[in-house]
Amino acid sequence: MPWSVQRDGAALHIRIEKPMNDDWEQLLDEVTAQLDAQPRPAAIYIPSRVEGSSATDAEMLRLLWATLESRGVLILPRPDAV
Repeated sequence: MPWSVQRDGAALHIRIEKPMNDDWEQLLDEVTAQLDAQPRPAAIYIPSRVEGSSATDAEMLRLLWATLESRGVLILPRPDAV
């Protein structure tokens, strides 16, 4: 899979690599499940962009950020994201 979602204490770490193809729905389902789990993550680390990704992937990443923002969780760009 070109993505992973991992809990680290109160933080949720999302890794995304290209090509995502049709994996966006699965990623969103996993993120939603983690946000609904207790205890709820206090922060989410997610890349702000994926180097070399398609325009569709960039738009889907933007929508994922918007979805997370609407859930009221602190969002931080991953320091190791490219």
